[in-house]
Amino acid sequence: MFNVASQPLTALQRTAGWRRPMIMLVALTLFCSVGVWASVAVSEFEVFITFTTAGAALVAGAMAWWRWITLSSLVLTLTAALVPLWGFASEVQTTTPIVELLWLALAFFIGGIIIPGAIAFVALAGLWGAAVFLLGSNEAISEVQTAEASVMLGFVCSATMVISYLGNRLERHINANHRKLSEIQAKMLSQNQDLDMALMREQKVSRQKEQFLASFSHELRTPLNAVLGLCEALQEDVYGPLTEMQRRSLQTIESSGRHLLNLIVDILDVARIGAGRLMTSVQPCSLSQVAAVAEREIQAEVKAKNLSVEFSLEDDNLTVHSDPAQIQRIVRNLFSNAIKFTPEGGKIGLRVCSSRCGKVALLTVWDHGIGMTSEEVNEIYQPFVQSDGGLSRQYNGLGLGLTLSTRLAHLIGASLLVESEPEKGSEFTLALPLSGPRQVTLYGDLNCPFSYALNEWFEQAGVSHLIHWKGVEHMPELDNELANAEHEQGVLDEELERLSDRAAATQIALCRPEFRPNTRTGLLALQRIAALYPERLDELRGKLFRALWRDGKDISDAEIITSLLGDYDIGSFDANSSELETLTETTSEWRALKEQRLPMAVSKRTGKTYAGLGKRTNLTEFLREELHLSDGTEERPNSRDLTRHLKEQHIAR
Repeated sequence: MFNVASQPLTALQRTAGWRRPMIMLVALTLFCSVGVWASVAVSEFEVFITFTTAGAALVAGAMAWWRWITLSSLVLTLTAALVPLWGFASEVQTTTPIVELLWLALAFFIGGIIIPGAIAFVALAGLWGAAVFLLGSNEAISEVQTAEASVMLGFVCSATMVISYLGNRLERHINANHRKLSEIQAKMLSQNQDLDMALMREQKVSRQKEQFLASFSHELRTPLNAVLGLCEALQEDVYGPLTEMQRRSLQTIESSGRHLLNLIVDILDVARIGAGRLMTSVQPCSLSQVAAVAEREIQAEVKAKNLSVEFSLEDDNLTVHSDPAQIQRIVRNLFSNAIKFTPEGGKIGLRVCSSRCGKVALLTVWDHGIGMTSEEVNEIYQPFVQSDGGLSRQYNGLGLGLTLSTRLAHLIGASLLVESEPEKGSEFTLALPLSGPRQVTLYGDLNCPFSYALNEWFEQAGVSHLIHWKGVEHMPELDNELANAEHEQGVLDEELERLSDRAAATQIALCRPEFRPNTRTGLLALQRIAALYPERLDELRGKLFRALWRDGKDISDAEIITSLLGDYDIGSFDANSSELETLTETTSEWRALKEQRLPMAVSKRTGKTYAGLGKRTNLTEFLREELHLSDGTEERPNSRDLTRHLKEQHIAR
């Protein structure tokens, strides 16, 4: 598994960063300068000095190359001072004194800049002392000239020391700021990683809890169904005639058992949604039929409480593309709440209409019941919460109806709005886009590690059901020989190194496969799955991704794919012409986009694209903008969108 974290530079590394190229540049310049001087040298000693200076310059440059910064800066400064010092010591003047003085002043300046820390003061003072001693020892130079040169060099040396001191202070200040910034960055990175890990642990515990509830509820429902079945058999006198008292007792058992079964089914479905096991089926749905079914289902309860019911349909032909079973269930739960919290003789109703924009259908279940305060509205989407809570509450039930309805609405890409006022009643509005759930088309390839990470992020965010995944073959010519080539192996290493930090931060397992496989077989297998088992497509695609990027398996091998599919039979792996044509068309769609990057998300609504993996915050903003509905909230300024809150909770993960 990759976990290559970038470390902040140390002060020494930052110091070496700018001094190293400067030392090498000065060394090269000095080498070239003495080379020109060597061409006009008149004595063997001058040639020796020039070659010695050139050699020392090369040595200083080599030391800088090997990052021996302090030593190389000292050698270079002494090397630059070698020629003028030799001139001061020689009684035969081959250069003018002013040139020697300027040369030595330049050596002072170079030393003051490139020698780090307090060593610069010692080196410059030593050079000045050596220059004064050599000038005084040279009988060819008068005392006046010696005094003038010594004073001038003293001024140059002092000025250079001041520059060196100020430069060192500035450098220490910059390094201190760098250290503080690095500490802050490290602390923020650590805190972000801790938060991500805590969030992932919470999500894992939540999924385990919901998986436990799903299994536990299933185990409860199985024996309860047997009890209800036996009750029905007894009431039909299968085992002999019953007395009136026995029949009433069996009716009570059956009634209580069915109530318990409904509660178990609700708990099971809440758990299944949380565990990602509740699938939806989008198809045309007539809202007039939904209203008619709801009217039949509530007749007995309405009659028992002597309630008045009003049904209002703006258009009998109003149709949406959604899951009819889940819409029916949401409306039934809303009516159940309306009946429960409306006193005897009160009014409830259903209103079906289109929004002003004409793109959203609104199903509103209203009542003249007890209503809710704004604080109660903020809590009702939580499971096991009722507006009339506590041990002495008047109304029965677990408080799962609105939680389940909110999650079902999120699952089918709709929104659930609520408006309520204490003692006046409530209105719950299911906002359904006429054209169906808004989806984002995602182009990806199984052998792209960034596509794998984005697929995992979508699963973590709980929005996989709103993503239309399209597999593209971005490297159709890839075979084992090309995949094992040095260049392709290097590209794979570079991609995984770029991804490793973000994968680790979001708890995505990532390992390096031996090579990047060709994915035609896997993509064609996903096509078959989409046709034969559409409700399992997201699950099985995730298995293929994880087999390659978590387990390092070769998913171009048909036997490995077969083992991953388990009991799902997709037939022969020999592709037919229509399947290949579909894969080619999808790949061409992707290549026709402005940016040919993977993964590539495209909004079906606006055509807006999101290229590559990018930052998770940018992805979150894209999903919020493209998956949220213009659901009539603007038309209802006092409404609270329960589903939007749920979506933001999921997407922000």
